[in-house]
Amino acid sequence: MLVYLDTSALVKRYVHEPGSGEVLSLFAPGSPSAVSRIAHLEAAGAFARRARSRALRHADLDPLLERLSRDMEECRVVEVTPEVLDRTVRTVRDLPLRAHDALHLSSALWTRDRLDPDVRFTCADRPLARIAGQNGLKPLVPGS
Repeated sequence: MLVYLDTSALVKRYVHEPGSGEVLSLFAPGSPSAVSRIAHLEAAGAFARRARSRALRHADLDPLLERLSRDMEECRVVEVTPEVLDRTVRTVRDLPLRAHDALHLSSALWTRDRLDPDVRFTCADRPLARIAGQNGLKPLVPGS
């Protein structure tokens, strides 16, 4: 089984919040994970917002960003290709999702179709998880 993480789930790997332990357990050796390329930017933005709001020490920001970059190299990264974008446009047309959520869903479906038919879609958004399940993915909402 391949685990796909949207940004809300990926951030739980680095920031202690409800569901973090469950996300950390998904990163056991030999357990492959996949993310969209956009998750790198979204997670970096989330960390920077936390530093600006002082929920994260500013001195911890750069080491955290470096760790995120290293970890991204270990994931199967779904690139934002024309194929993925076309699927995302159809997704936002047909489903009640925001653009980035639709991009994550489309990336996970691409992962299922191209890499592994058994994909666990991990996110912190219950409505998105429900839609992922309706589209043939196995949803997981950490901390629920």
